[in-house]
Amino acid sequence: RNPRGAHSDPGPGDTHRRRIRSMADTEHRFKYVFIPADESIPVEEREGIAVGSAGGDVQVDLLRPHFLRGGSLVDADAARKEAERHPGPEKAARLSADRLIAATESGSTETFALVHPASTNGYRGVYLYTDECGKLKSLPENPRALELAQRCGIDVRHPFHGDAFVGAVKTSPPPMRNVSFTEHELDPGAPWMLVAPAENAAYAETFREFMSAVQGKANYPPTGELPVQGKATRETLEHGRECRDTKTTEGRRCRRTSEGGEIPPHGLRLGDGVAAYHASLAPVVGAPVSVENSCAAGGVGVVATRRITRGEAIWSEAPLVSIQSPANVDEALCCGWCHRAVGDIDASLSLACGAIDGDAARGNGTDRASPPWIAVRSLGPSLAALGEAEGTPPIVRCKRWRSRGCKEVYCGDECARDHALAGHDVLCCSDAPFSSDGGVREDAAGGGGGDEAERAAASAAGSLREFFSGNDNLHMIARVVGAMASAVAGGRTWDDATLKFRAFVGIPWWETSGSTGAEKRMAKRAMRLMTESAHAAELNVAREAGDEDAFRLAVEVRNVLHRFPDVLSRLGLDGVGHLLGVCDMNQLSMTIDGPMRNVCRKLLRVDEYEGADAAKPALDVLLPIALRVQAKRDAEDAAAGEPRWGGDDRYEGDEEEEEEEDGVEGEVRLDETADAEDLFDASRRLFGGFKGQALFSLLCLVNHSCEPSTAARFSSWKGRAMVRLEALRDIECGEELTMSYIDESETLEERTSALASYGFACRCNKCVGEGAYANDVSDPDVDDNSDVD
Repeated sequence: RNPRGAHSDPGPGDTHRRRIRSMADTEHRFKYVFIPADESIPVEEREGIAVGSAGGDVQVDLLRPHFLRGGSLVDADAARKEAERHPGPEKAARLSADRLIAATESGSTETFALVHPASTNGYRGVYLYTDECGKLKSLPENPRALELAQRCGIDVRHPFHGDAFVGAVKTSPPPMRNVSFTEHELDPGAPWMLVAPAENAAYAETFREFMSAVQGKANYPPTGELPVQGKATRETLEHGRECRDTKTTEGRRCRRTSEGGEIPPHGLRLGDGVAAYHASLAPVVGAPVSVENSCAAGGVGVVATRRITRGEAIWSEAPLVSIQSPANVDEALCCGWCHRAVGDIDASLSLACGAIDGDAARGNGTDRASPPWIAVRSLGPSLAALGEAEGTPPIVRCKRWRSRGCKEVYCGDECARDHALAGHDVLCCSDAPFSSDGGVREDAAGGGGGDEAERAAASAAGSLREFFSGNDNLHMIARVVGAMASAVAGGRTWDDATLKFRAFVGIPWWETSGSTGAEKRMAKRAMRLMTESAHAAELNVAREAGDEDAFRLAVEVRNVLHRFPDVLSRLGLDGVGHLLGVCDMNQLSMTIDGPMRNVCRKLLRVDEYEGADAAKPALDVLLPIALRVQAKRDAEDAAAGEPRWGGDDRYEGDEEEEEEEDGVEGEVRLDETADAEDLFDASRRLFGGFKGQALFSLLCLVNHSCEPSTAARFSSWKGRAMVRLEALRDIECGEELTMSYIDESETLEERTSALASYGFACRCNKCVGEGAYANDVSDPDVDDNSDVD
């Protein structure tokens, strides 16, 4: 690096710095790079200062003094031609040659985008700053600046003249501000430069869409009013943008890639292979049922192949895809893949009562030997009830928890591996990866800042997670696309990769809620962010080193991430909308009791069979903790403006509960006089377990009734999340099984409203008896189907 002053006058940052130091205002420093037109002079890293909090790119003004110098040979004829292009021929004719030359010699900075701000780079744009009048001043060409632009995939029609500078800005969160760009980032292998060609191609495509839309608006009436069919016209225009690269082939529209290649249709509504797949489901889980056409629903249903008695467990199955609700991640320690409870009772209780936060509970190095940790595990041998919480595996954290703050935990390396092979890297980041100035937090990208590839991947994943926020449907679609990408990467055909999801009934997501515009925009943005995150994650994984097994896994994960954008591209907005509708209409809310439910149940058994004195030692330990948790739950409910905690008897553990329980556990209150029964009744509210969403291959084919013959029971925390279907009454051979999608204890009006998003009105005996049939006949808009299937 050439020392300052060895080849030219002081840099523009020097005089600027002296001027602003006298200003009583906020300032922040940033670095940028000087690229001289003279190739014999090396590039130089410089420093600038931005003053104030108003935002904006200060380099435009910062570099103006530099561009004021040089260029003594101004081409007057060229200057006049340039004036005719911009001010116009009439104004240019009134300007004297001296004024034209003076204007040309004045310092004017032109910005040239090398990479536009995007989520893949944390909304960090890289720009080239040149002399706007360099050519008119007869300045020499700058081959290094031209080469840099070409490496970024930009088709530069004219060379740059004179010295150039490279700097960076951040645009999100606003306001825009300058950030550092260092000399080593000019390396052709710099991560930002590797992804620049793809990002610029995407930006160019978006700009073409914008210009097409502008031209489309030009066809509106001159009054500025929309035509009568304005809404239809806008929807047609939107559809045209989605299908802009299409042509008609044998009567169907085909989407096309930017290179002109045809993108095959997603085929999610095709029935090829679905009947055979449905027939295979029951034998796999050993269920005495078959999937048949449903006379009542008009679609398919699950029918008993033998007599089933009340209380019988008809079958059990694991989820096809599932997620832990984002809001539940800091409330329950569960494996991010199989959802088994992890960690010990001390961590669970400390987290429940607010003594520690989720990061500490997951094991970020907090010293357990000192408060505020609760320590009761050591009492297990002397307090029999506490032994019921034993058996949870130790926490295995995501391998990027240090570099990105990822909250995912696992019950073992196998689940961590399976999750990685399902595209976990696309969302691998903390909930708040960005610092107040818009940069990636140090603890979210490599401690001391991490390398650029890691920072780019963390930033893209953080943008996606921030957009998904608490929307379970969007998290589910990421898991669904990940499952498809994994199948395709493993050599499966597209039909095979999509078969399990084609087997569900579904309509576009926006039709389930009626909010077409908002949810289409949400789905479209989700697709873009998932694509960008997958690209960034693939580049980062490709650079990871390790032993042979780690390298082999990295290759497999990279292959899945590489397929992620391909899957999204083939699905298109219509396919993604269909899958979101599948999730919305078929997924089940999955609630699984945590370890403390078994502890409280055991304590109740001790109280019942051995007496209150036998239960007292454990109760004396647990009741003060429970009171602390109750106060925390009360505060959370008050902040939310509604109850967030409570039990539901449909979601029990593996162990049968013989006693009759209160129907409203959330209303049970504890005080210092509470006994073991009170503690058990309140345990679901106080010591909540796993909460999430899941799609089940066979269970989700069971149709609805407000008088259900079966109920779903979710498995214990002791192993992989499972569901078992239990008979609520005797079911005859040939009878169709039903379950309730809603709270069947509500009124007819409430039930009808709750079922509206499924697109049908229930005509079970209960609804007919309460007058539902008469209401349906009088309402021509009610669908004749009795179920979604």
